[in-house]
Amino acid sequence: MALKYALLVSLSEASKSGYDVTKDFEENFGFFWRAKSSQVYRELEKLKECGFVHEAEMKHSDQLNRAVYVITDAGREALFEWSKEPSETGVLTDDLLIQLHGIEYVDLDSVRQNLLRRREMHQDLFIQLEKKYNQLKNCQGLAAAGKMVALDTAVRFQRESIAICDNALKTLIPESDGDAANVIPLNRDDPDTD
Repeated sequence: MALKYALLVSLSEASKSGYDVTKDFEENFGFFWRAKSSQVYRELEKLKECGFVHEAEMKHSDQLNRAVYVITDAGREALFEWSKEPSETGVLTDDLLIQLHGIEYVDLDSVRQNLLRRREMHQDLFIQLEKKYNQLKNCQGLAAAGKMVALDTAVRFQRESIAICDNALKTLIPESDGDAANVIPLNRDDPDTD
């Protein structure tokens, strides 16, 4: 996926400053697409050069005016046309998988620590995504439904990633079995995950 289309989606929802676009991107797309703020600003400038967005001045009652990016009709058309293209699945590149593949040649304790760290990261993301998903449960409309499907996919990915880490720890490093005992069990029906 090109970063520009994620930014066009963000600007389709509302006009935003560069800072707000970056913040929105991190909060709403960061679970399944990563971009540094410098990449976002660079791409916003490219979108401006293409005529897909323009800058406008937004008045603030208690602050200085600030520039916001506004999607143009050409930007909406480009986003619409892009949606007709077949989506591509990204190629999985992951250092940890290379370490696991060659486990007999690497530092086993470091791989174990990496798996535990990775599991904790996926656990944290899972909890964040579940909260976002649950906040949308009672929302109506196509926009909310699309966001729920995207979030559900991301939740499932995190849940599966946790299971993969657990399996790797149990299978390859059996003595680490007890190290994940303090981790919250994953149950989407559990009210404590709200």
